[in-house]
Amino acid sequence: MEQTDPLLKTEILRKIHHSLSLPHKQVVNPKSDLMSPKFLAKFATRLKMFHANHGPTKKAGKYDFEHIFSDALNYAGNRAKLNTSSDPVDISIDCRKGKKRPFQLKTEMSRIIKKDIIYISKFREGRFIRQCTTKPKLWDYIEEVLLPHINEFEAIFLLRGMSEGKYVRYDLLELPSVTLKRIQHVPNHHIKIHKKKNKSYTIPIKEGRKTLMNFFFCGGVEKISIKDMPVTTCDHHATWWIEVGGKSFV
Repeated sequence: MEQTDPLLKTEILRKIHHSLSLPHKQVVNPKSDLMSPKFLAKFATRLKMFHANHGPTKKAGKYDFEHIFSDALNYAGNRAKLNTSSDPVDISIDCRKGKKRPFQLKTEMSRIIKKDIIYISKFREGRFIRQCTTKPKLWDYIEEVLLPHINEFEAIFLLRGMSEGKYVRYDLLELPSVTLKRIQHVPNHHIKIHKKKNKSYTIPIKEGRKTLMNFFFCGGVEKISIKDMPVTTCDHHATWWIEVGGKSFV
């Protein structure tokens, strides 16, 4: 059996100790039922561990978010289970009498992220979008596939990461399900068709003349994206500033 080189082990432990010793800042929504002191402490610690292993420029991705979120929930006393199958429910909390709280998790970590506007490249796989060659077929897809998908979760959480000087800022947000479900009430004439080949559509969600967000159905790669959603439309659960050192790396 091979053993870890003692010098290498010392170097790794030193990096981890240094990262965990750095202070962090946080802002928490006191109304959030999940943001307990234990959850917050574990979440921040796991983010620090992530940067100890990956450095200042790489941000936590979807896989990392799933495990950090699950670990923090369990540390806080919840019975959380991470789903490893293809089920769209990423994580669920077991409650009394066999009930579950199903959640889906999304991330936005682009280097060109906009501080105030959300863009989720892949909100959902969009199989069969190319077959939606007419608006009635598109509506069938929305009613039979997209709306049941949105209704499947108690909440859809979004973790956004952006660099701010020597910190990486992480915002934990909850997408507004009421806004997402308004797609079923969009007038037909508001739908914009982009291509005749591999049909792509933009469906705006509006409140009066104000656009709250856009659904983009991409026929080319068969996925549904969320565009132009103001951060202020989401419920804010917590923000962490994790110190990673160095100059701004945007």
